[in-house]
Amino acid sequence: MKKTELSDKQFVSNDELIDPLDNALEQMKLAYTTYVKLNQLAYNTPYNPLVIDALKNFNYDGFRAEYNLNGEIFSEVKAYLGKGDIRGVYRKVMWDTAQLIGLLNRVKEKLEAGVFLPLKEVWKLNQAYSQSLLFGQYIAQVFANL
Repeated sequence: MKKTELSDKQFVSNDELIDPLDNALEQMKLAYTTYVKLNQLAYNTPYNPLVIDALKNFNYDGFRAEYNLNGEIFSEVKAYLGKGDIRGVYRKVMWDTAQLIGLLNRVKEKLEAGVFLPLKEVWKLNQAYSQSLLFGQYIAQVFANL
């Protein structure tokens, strides 16, 4: 992303972008494989009723306000965890990761075809990644505070 954003100030060839992009794709595919395994494990593991009760009674609004968290993203966290849907969290993260892989593949196809990558596509990818990252962080923060 950094190289793409700097391309208006200094020339960056598509070839220079492909290696870091391939690395990002490989890492996202590894993450996806991990999330698939975690998702399967979650479906084979019974919920702990004490944890589910704590999630259902957690003060989500107060927590969001105290830590000044992004309201839109945190509302998704609350929608899953507020009803104790831990498995749904794994499905969402798996889906988000698949979407990121798709975006990365589209970017790669354009670069390999010699098409100059519009900055708006890089920003779209960055936004999707950032939203997924914050969702995961917020989930972790809630569990750390239980």
